[in-house]
Amino acid sequence: MHEQPQPPTLGLTYRVDDLPISRLQQAKADTRISVVIPVSNEAATIGQIVQLIRQDVVDGSGLVDELLVIDSDSSDDTAVIARQAGATVHHARDIRPDLGWNPGKGEAMWKSLFVSSGDVIVFIDGDLTRFDSRYVT
Repeated sequence: MHEQPQPPTLGLTYRVDDLPISRLQQAKADTRISVVIPVSNEAATIGQIVQLIRQDVVDGSGLVDELLVIDSDSSDDTAVIARQAGATVHHARDIRPDLGWNPGKGEAMWKSLFVSSGDVIVFIDGDLTRFDSRYVT
């Protein structure tokens, strides 16, 4: 009987406990890390997500240098809530308007690259109902 070949491993998988904040801080060195949250009408969830990221990995550990919310035409209070919770908020339609505008998550994500300063960009969804700041790490 022939053994089936295994597909190549495309990357490493870690459990959150494998990468304690102290180890990540050492690895970070002078690297700037930005967390970007693309949103559209996420008033129900964005406040808690931003608060936890700010508390645990921005102010708490200093692992994250920049926390941005990129709003894609929300008609609710998403932008206000995100700003009050501690994020810097940009409206996707105002970022490089010369490149056109097509509302949505993809637009918010790629336009965030024009306003973020990180060497590493971490994208987090803004509609997570059971968010844990360890998603960032």
